[in-house]
Parts: sequence; C-alpha cells; structure tokens
Amino acid sequence: MKKNKFLSTFLISLFILPIFYERAEAKSRIIDLRDVRTDHWAYNAIKELVEKYDVMSGFPDGTFKGARTFTRYEAAAALYKVMLKVEEMTAGMSVSNIPNQDLLMLKSLSEEFKRELEALKSSDKEQNDKIKSLEDELVKLKEEIGILKFGGDFSAGFDDTLEDNFRPGYWTSYTFDMKANVMENGYVKARFSGNFSSEVKPQDNNGQTSNKDVEESSLGFGTAWFNYSPKGVLFNPKVRFGYMSLGNLISSSTGISHSFPGSTALANPNLNSGAKKRGIRIPTTVSGGVEFGSGGPFSLTLAATPNTFATQAKLDFGAFKMKLVADADQTMFIGELVQDPMHNEAIVIDIGGDNFGISTQANFRGIANDWQWRAASGLLYMNLWNFKLGGVAKFENESNQQLIVGGYIRTPDKAGDKDIPSLLVALQEPLTILNGSIYEGSNIGDKAGLYVELSWENPFLPGLTIYFDQKSNILFSDDPKDIIANTYGLSTYMSF
Repeated sequence: MKKNKFLSTFLISLFILPIFYERAEAKSRIIDLRDVRTDHWAYNAIKELVEKYDVMSGFPDGTFKGARTFTRYEAAAALYKVMLKVEEMTAGMSVSNIPNQDLLMLKSLSEEFKRELEALKSSDKEQNDKIKSLEDELVKLKEEIGILKFGGDFSAGFDDTLEDNFRPGYWTSYTFDMKANVMENGYVKARFSGNFSSEVKPQDNNGQTSNKDVEESSLGFGTAWFNYSPKGVLFNPKVRFGYMSLGNLISSSTGISHSFPGSTALANPNLNSGAKKRGIRIPTTVSGGVEFGSGGPFSLTLAATPNTFATQAKLDFGAFKMKLVADADQTMFIGELVQDPMHNEAIVIDIGGDNFGISTQANFRGIANDWQWRAASGLLYMNLWNFKLGGVAKFENESNQQLIVGGYIRTPDKAGDKDIPSLLVALQEPLTILNGSIYEGSNIGDKAGLYVELSWENPFLPGLTIYFDQKSNILFSDDPKDIIANTYGLSTYMSF
C-alpha cells in the first residue's frame, strides 16, 4: 500500500505538479491524495470531458487505462486543464459555443473539487483569472435556467411537371421551436408547424375528370416533450416523455454521411424511409422512454407508445458503431391477448468517419413466431478533396425480390471560406430478380430516377436550390414511353 502511494505521488510530481508552485504541492499532499474510485460519479464525468476536449496530458500515462483509479489531486488537475481549454475556446465569443450540459457538468465538478482547484489556482495568478472568468459564466448559466429559447425554419418554392400541362405548383412551410430550461438538468421542447400549397389537381366529378385550382393550408401543434438527464446517477439515464416521434428515442438509420436527396427518396440507404417503410414503427404519438449509458460506449434504450414497445442497444467505439433495434405490439406484453402479434427488428453497422464510411443494414418482420427477412442495404461514402461520392445497393425480399442500385456525386460548396454553388447528380435503377435472372424495372412500383441539383448558400436567397427530377420505368431508356415525369423547381430555405 505504501509503495503504490509512493508511485502515485511520484507520477503526479513528474507529469503534473511541475506546472504549479510549491504552495500548491504542499496543499495537495495534505488534502488531495485520496482516490477517486471508478464508480464515483466524477470519474466518468472527468474522463468524458478530458477525452472530448483533448487534454489527456492531465493524466500520468496520457490515457485512461482499464479501471485505474486516480487521486483527487489528479482529478482536479485534469479538470483544471479542461476549464482552461473551455476558457480558451470561448474567449471573445458567446459561452453557448460550448454545450450547456458540458458547462453544467463543469459547474458540478468545480463544486466537488473546490478545495483542490483553489490549491491549483493559487499557484498561478494569470490562470486563476481565466478560471474565475469561466466560473462567472457558469453562474450566469445557472441564472438562465428557465429562460425561453426560440428557433425554427422557413422554406418556400415552386415546381412544375412538364408532362401535365398544368401551371406550376407553389408551396411554403415553416416550423417554430421553443425550448425552456425548467430545471438544471431538465428542459421542455415544443414545435409548431404550418404549410400552404397551391396547385392544379385532377378532380373526379361523376365519372368526368376536370382540373381545378386547389389551395391547402394547415397550422397546428407539432410535438412537445420533456427531457431529464440527472447527473451523478448510475448508468447516466436520460428520460424523455411527451407527444413526439418515437424517433426521438430510437433510430434504425445509418450515422454515415450521405447526400441522397431526401425529397425524392432516391436510393436512400435507410430501410425505414420513403413511401415503403420496411422496418421499425416510429409514429408521432404519446411516447416515453429512458436511455441508460448515455455518452458511453454502450447504451440501452427502452421506449413505449400506446400500441408498441421498442428497444435499442448501441455500441459506439468511434470508427465502429452498431445498433440493434426492435419493436413489438403491446399485446405481446400487456392487454388483451391476440393470436398474431407483430414485431420488427433492425440491425445497423457503421464503419468509418467523416471522409470514408461503410454502412450495412438489415430489417426483419415477424408475425408471432413467423419471421421474415424483409430488406438489406449497403452504403459506401467517400469525401475526396471535398468532392462527396456515394453508392448504395438495396435488396428487397417481399412479394418480389428486387435490387435497387444508386449513386451520387456532389461538388464542393466552399472555396476557402467563401460559399460557392454546389452541383449534385444522383440516380437510381430498380432491378427485378426473377427465376435467377435480373431484369431492369420494378414489379412493385419503384421507379428509376435521375436528379440534378444546384444549391448555393448566398446572402440574397438563403439555401437556394434549383433542381431537375426525372422519373421513369427504366433509367436512360430509348423508349420515350418509359419517361413518366420531368419536373423542375426552385426552393429556398433558412433557419433562425
């Protein structure tokens, strides 16, 4: 025991204490060499902050190895470095550049290690002034609890399909978000939304078809939910409850970047998107759930709606991530017994990062004990000199077996620090698999597509997008009858 304590003191002196004066050393020997155990709430909190803000030098070997404990003085020294880094990052800027949860955690840790920090700060007047500035900001943050924050987005545009001989259609939509920090570790969020559209639509009038100008609008309540993340609690739980999408709690989508256009659903690798959702049910309704292990390498989420139960298990090792997601009818667990309850399962594996990534997904559906593999997809993403490229293949195993292949390329949107127009070209081709042979086209309604988009973030029309979208039975067909629609349009988007 004496040997271990001597070694710990030696390492602290060798790697940490030389930056402080003898006064701080004397205080640390008296009050700061007690161990912070690995099950202490501050252990994982400091570990997460040290790794996030890249100040690993605060520990003797530059890493967290195994379940090694560290002394309170080591903890305070590492915390001190984090606070200096945060102060440097926020110098001359708004403190909101650092996530609120990090600032709140720094506040809790600074209270826990108050005596040790005082010993460190007293050794260096200049650094003491910097830390005092940050502590003042933390006090302001606490005072802001309860302040309402607002945001949202607005979009508008028009599109015209050449084949229908109708005038262009016009639309606009917006969302308005509100967030209230109702307590130190909890907040409430709400969203309101509205839209308006004007277009010509065919109308059936007693067997006769006529064209009519149709204007539609909506305005209403979107979602509202409560988030609570208590600090210093085992497994770092995060609780959410309210009227919201179940997707606020679980997700069966890839985390790898891609630029397949969402509005046209071209070759989107996510199997739970588009008109044909082959996967987890994520309705917007009364939902609630809790996530355990938030921010760590492993987390588990349990969630429920009035009709379903859902669960998600995640592994996150940086360049390797895996998710297992499942839902099931409530009748499998609670309520009236039924003979054939339904359940869905999904697995997502992501490998890579910002410049190169691979994602694989698979979805299953079961009725009682009857399981079926429904679909699978693979995504390849690359960022080469700010040119973004992606390719996808989706296999669908339903009434017909089908393969959808697609790809895209997007040019850079910046030259140095200046925004420049960016060109996106994306396409997809459905292929039917029948008796071991592959045929162009789809037997279940999916269309080939070619999408070209020019976007430019500019000061005149924010988020300006000009696009052309062609839908056809077969991509690049020689037969004009295979062309279904050629649509062009323009839109603008801004957030606030």
